[in-house]
Amino acid sequence: MNINTSKLPTISIVVQFFIMLIAITACSYDKKIEKHTFISEENGLEYTANVLLPDGYDSNKTYPVIYLLDGYFWFDYLGDQVYELLDDNEIVDVILVGIEYEKYPISLSNSGKITELRTYDLTYPEDNDSGLGMSSGGAVDFYHLIKNQIIPKIEEEYLVDSKNRSLFGHSLAGYFSLFQMVNFNEEALFKNIASISPSIWWSDSILFDLESKSSYSDNKFNLYMGIGSMEGVLMNVLFDEFALRVKEHDMPFKYERYTSGHTQSARIGFKNALEYFYGVSK
Repeated sequence: MNINTSKLPTISIVVQFFIMLIAITACSYDKKIEKHTFISEENGLEYTANVLLPDGYDSNKTYPVIYLLDGYFWFDYLGDQVYELLDDNEIVDVILVGIEYEKYPISLSNSGKITELRTYDLTYPEDNDSGLGMSSGGAVDFYHLIKNQIIPKIEEEYLVDSKNRSLFGHSLAGYFSLFQMVNFNEEALFKNIASISPSIWWSDSILFDLESKSSYSDNKFNLYMGIGSMEGVLMNVLFDEFALRVKEHDMPFKYERYTSGHTQSARIGFKNALEYFYGVSK
């Protein structure tokens, strides 16, 4: 499938940062967050992994881990959701790991740099015709950072179930979540994948070509996808096409459409994915 969509999302990508920044609220929980820093062996950039442990963290048990992309946007929000659902006994205990840039905490003054870095880290292939005016195509390096540096550190420091990792991503990070699923399918780094409002339009929707050549369904990934009905026709058409392709495979899969725009879809989708992957059976 080759759709020339490369220049359509330009304005939304730039404005999107400010919308999400306005939507961010400080975390309401009073919990200890542990911080680990990394220098990428691939590109030399500095990253932070913020770790939120469940109450009563027990050295005699292991925990599933959620790796959250764009932690600067969503770590506080998802941390709140984790603790609210835990308090209500709606989900099992989980560890949350939010990945972000060490030198660029979320702020208006850092918005340009964060947008530039995430556009590079979360996309493949490089697309000089995207209309964004930024470097792109660094998703393979970013994947190797997560695989070779962040995950080993987390699994060294904490008691985790290495067979029950999840990856959560929204927008470009939603694209990255699907990209790593189809491109690195032989490694199956993550059991559960949440892709909300994925930017499938990237590089003329090359994700469809990658999907058609991949044997990702052999790994029985558990995939959750969601999108808002108010995110535009193009985003929804591409979402539906990818969902149809996944449904042809024998693998756990759930997809939903919300009555929401782009930013609100992340809030709805991340919470729903939490309940889908880790909900307690009644």
